[in-house]
Amino acid sequence: MDDYPVHSLHRHIYQLRKSRQLTQEQMADKLALSVNGYAKIEHGKTRLSVERLGSWHGFLRSASMSY
Repeated sequence: MDDYPVHSLHRHIYQLRKSRQLTQEQMADKLALSVNGYAKIEHGKTRLSVERLGSWHGFLRSASMSY
């Protein structure tokens, strides 16, 4: 199984936010994060755990289907 490149994951999260016309503050609120914590994820400064991605699955899935 191929790994999903980390830089692509952060870019994808950024693109999902922009496509939904959300601010970082709104996205952080939806994902139960601080704005600073979310910004670090979006900029690739924080690694994402499988557990964290799993907890976001429903929101990210519905966001990606809105493209």
